[in-house]
Amino acid sequence: MKLVLEPIVKSEFEDLFVRIKEGIFPYVDAVFGWDDKFQRQSLENEYSLDWFYWVKMKQDRVGVLCYKRHNASCHVHWLIVFPEWRQRNIGTSIMAFVQKKARESGCTAVTLSSFK
Repeated sequence: MKLVLEPIVKSEFEDLFVRIKEGIFPYVDAVFGWDDKFQRQSLENEYSLDWFYWVKMKQDRVGVLCYKRHNASCHVHWLIVFPEWRQRNIGTSIMAFVQKKARESGCTAVTLSSFK
């Protein structure tokens, strides 16, 4: 499976927010309650847009990846496979890609934020 990462640009922020909300809403809403304004501000203020990538397979967007290097590790903040692309091992392929990139850049670990 050939996956490609495409940087997300500022004009695509709304699309990014919609897809992140689609991926995490049930988990956040169940624990804290969902607040669109708060979540949007958090995404804008706590993350750098250059950490975000569309994950593409051929010409199709299949997910979103947000990761960055932090000291000697690479941290995955978000890895969302879009619902219509799940159950195809895309998440596994994305993590293998991240691990490869981390090794190539000299990182000694990959860490991951998770809801489940």
